Amino acid sequence: MSNSIWLHSDVSRQQTLAGAWVTPEPSRCVQCSICSFHCPMGIDVRRLVCMGEPVTDSHSLTCGECIERCPRGLLRFEAITQLQDCIRCHPGGRGGD
Repeated sequence: MSNSIWLHSDVSRQQTLAGAWVTPEPSRCVQCSICSFHCPMGIDVRRLVCMGEPVTDSHSLTCGECIERCPRGLLRFEAITQLQDCIRCHPGGRGGD
């Protein structure tokens, strides 16, 4: 029974992560770079946060390390479909400039 629950939660986690990007709350960022420092793929997460853009880099593992390490808790997973709709309405995260 416990193996079944573990497998279900693992599959559910994989589906969630495969359908999500790391998104920031840039107004709370203090530019400490801890998110970028702990990224196993070397993605400059801090730069993306500063620009108010989600981590859409194809090299992202969606491991959540940047989310876990952020001391201000301003990074989160958000569904890709919701973000794509937002990006279409506001390209570059700048309100359609």
